[in-house]
Amino acid sequence: KKINKNLFDDIDLKKIFLNKEIIRKINGNSKIIYKEKKLIKNYLNNILLDFNLAYGRLDFSSEIVISGGKIICKGDSILTEDYPRLYFNCKFDIKDQKKLFVDISLPNNSKNGSFILLVDGNLNIFNKKVNFKNIKINNLYTATDEDLKFYKKNFELILFDKDFINIFDIK
Repeated sequence: KKINKNLFDDIDLKKIFLNKEIIRKINGNSKIIYKEKKLIKNYLNNILLDFNLAYGRLDFSSEIVISGGKIICKGDSILTEDYPRLYFNCKFDIKDQKKLFVDISLPNNSKNGSFILLVDGNLNIFNKKVNFKNIKINNLYTATDEDLKFYKKNFELILFDKDFINIFDIK
């Protein structure tokens, strides 16, 4: 709540990434840890983000405890490329589907079950494109090429209607 939301309006990622020599010189590790307080109603409980930037290569991992389960993601990017891609591998491990659906106000007619959703792919930050390599649910469903194209199209329509930075807008 204390972060000035207009701060992100002035960030131009293309200008930052055009200066590749500066990006190569920025090296470091950063961790962001958020625990226990109510961040967004009861949806997010704990957040652990770990970033490692060295010579233009970004490696990251995250664990986000949400209502009913957790999301674990790992990935990397070479920020000095002309069109940097953010490669990701995410696991949505939902132990209490009913609790999650109730907390995010989605209808849920199923029993109190669990599921694991695995998603592999990459984001092209400048072109606002996503490519899904693989999507699986409980090893019972694996997305076909046609399904992956459908998810790609809808992801881009919903999430990339603004600048990339705006996908982090809590609203």
